[in-house]
Amino acid sequence: TARGKGSLTCTLDLFLITIYCFFCILPVKQLCAFPSSLSDCQTPTGWNCSGFEEQDTDLFLCDTNTCKFDGECLRIGDTVTCICDFKCSSDYAPVCGSNGESYENHCLLRKDACKLQTEVLVVSEGACPVDAGSGSGDDVNEGSAEISQKETSTCDICQFGAECDEDSEDVW
Repeated sequence: TARGKGSLTCTLDLFLITIYCFFCILPVKQLCAFPSSLSDCQTPTGWNCSGFEEQDTDLFLCDTNTCKFDGECLRIGDTVTCICDFKCSSDYAPVCGSNGESYENHCLLRKDACKLQTEVLVVSEGACPVDAGSGSGDDVNEGSAEISQKETSTCDICQFGAECDEDSEDVW
């Protein structure tokens, strides 16, 4: 009977291993899919998170590499989103980002990098330099010392120091 007891234990162990392996391959059921922050659920009369129902999820859909630059991975339904809910101060300490954008402070630059999911580095303290062109939108000879003259000009009829506007229509 020692032999019978051993085969029962072996059969029981095999059964438990089979059940264990079966559950290992099933998708994991989340307890609840939450919104990006509780403030997303806040209404004037209380809380309403009804749009965030329970969802089946995949173990590797939101892993540590899904969201970079301090983003928090959130899956709602079939959509994976990187939440960049940084609490930045309103202190004005401008910085220039490597993307050519000016930011009010370091935190807002980090928040933008998170939203874009791309690296944005601080190039310099202070706002980014502004193009010193005329603002006319005409890039030809913009900012250079060259003076360009159009081949046909109607401005030679303006006299006595009057200013001529070449691109005006039907004005004489």
